[in-house]
Amino acid sequence: MKVQAVEIDETRWKSVSAICKTEHASFMEWRPRSKFDLVVTNPPFTLAMEFVQAALKVLSPSGTCAMLLRLNWLASMKRAEFLSRHCPDVYVLPRRPSFTGGGTDATDYGWFLWRGPGVRERGELRVLPVGAKVV
Repeated sequence: MKVQAVEIDETRWKSVSAICKTEHASFMEWRPRSKFDLVVTNPPFTLAMEFVQAALKVLSPSGTCAMLLRLNWLASMKRAEFLSRHCPDVYVLPRRPSFTGGGTDATDYGWFLWRGPGVRERGELRVLPVGAKVV
């Protein structure tokens, strides 16, 4: 399997580049030479829409885009039109993830999956088992 990573943070880039081919760049400014079968990321909430749109542009027709997002990302007039045409499957995490290892915040999360870059008006909603690993 061929793996390509993009990381803007230099410290993370160095550690990830030891595992796979890694571009030291901003995902939003990165211009890949080919389409991808899988894009996985945990984007900053304020840029999540831009990340989703950029990921769908580089996704192969049979590819999957997986984003770890706050569940309230679904509730937005700003994103309503986009989501009505590109409805993801949502896998709700029953346990809030800890991003620092020191506890969780008061926000609920889920994995949002887009299957292919095309139009899709309906998605599936599932609640993951309590013991499911977040990442």
